[in-house]
Amino acid sequence: MRSISEASEDKQSDHPYDQFLAGQKKWKVEWKSNREAKKAQSTTPTSTSAVNRLQEDSAVTLLRQQLMAKMEECRRLMHRLDAIEEVNVKILRSQTQMQENFVKVIPFLNVGDRSFCLRVVLPTICSPTSRVDSPASDMSV
Repeated sequence: MRSISEASEDKQSDHPYDQFLAGQKKWKVEWKSNREAKKAQSTTPTSTSAVNRLQEDSAVTLLRQQLMAKMEECRRLMHRLDAIEEVNVKILRSQTQMQENFVKVIPFLNVGDRSFCLRVVLPTICSPTSRVDSPASDMSV
């Protein structure tokens, strides 16, 4: 046996307005489920974007570490270059001083006394520790 409410629902479902309301309720339920599904989809990219941000952050951190390592390497190379330049300057000074000393000795090479050249001038030029100025006192000999 049917209850009274079921009988009244059958009567109401025959009415076009009741059919319209039933369609509206059905549409509302579908709309709500679609909206929740879209909301769930929109939260998924957020978690994906969070993962992307983490990956980007780790990539940035890695790149910063590489940059710091390269900067340290550049600093060490600059120090080596400075040291090499200092040595080059010392070498140039020594060469210049040697040339000046040689120019000072040239007039003595034309001296008729070859023993003086062999005894005083050549050892002075060949000896890296002696200086031309030191044997100048021997020139009177």
